[in-house]
Amino acid sequence: MQDVKTALEDFGIDKQEILDLLEQEKLIDAIRIFDTRTKLDLANTLSLLQSIQNGEDQFIFRHKPKGDSLNVSYKNEGGKVGLNLREGNGEEKRVFPDDRDWPKVKKAFGPLPEIAEYEKEYLKDTINDSKKSALFVQESFWSKWKPLLIIMALIVLGYFIYQKF
Repeated sequence: MQDVKTALEDFGIDKQEILDLLEQEKLIDAIRIFDTRTKLDLANTLSLLQSIQNGEDQFIFRHKPKGDSLNVSYKNEGGKVGLNLREGNGEEKRVFPDDRDWPKVKKAFGPLPEIAEYEKEYLKDTINDSKKSALFVQESFWSKWKPLLIIMALIVLGYFIYQKF
């Protein structure tokens, strides 16, 4: 997510001017302002306009490089950065700096300072961070059968209560 106020300041757009147009239901005119003053695509423009109209402080910024089948979205929620990547029609997945797809994300965003800072902090902290392997996680017997046993116990308990009445 990107900060609405910062984005408007970067683009040199007056928030009140946009709010006035949205209140007058002149969405096309508001889009034209963004089209002439920014390089945002229509999806990001609409996301920003919706956030302005709803009085939100953040808007979802999706970056899709032209002529590429990559779709990269960036969210900054309270200082926690999240990057998602979708290739072609594939499933969207969260990407971290130690993933093999990280260079694609960096290339898509270019020299964005937040991404570089996130990568630096992430790589510094991951050495001390223990992560479970996604390749093999052994489950205990109890965790696999626990829901079934609880349901069976509730059925038996319900049967005995029903028999007494």
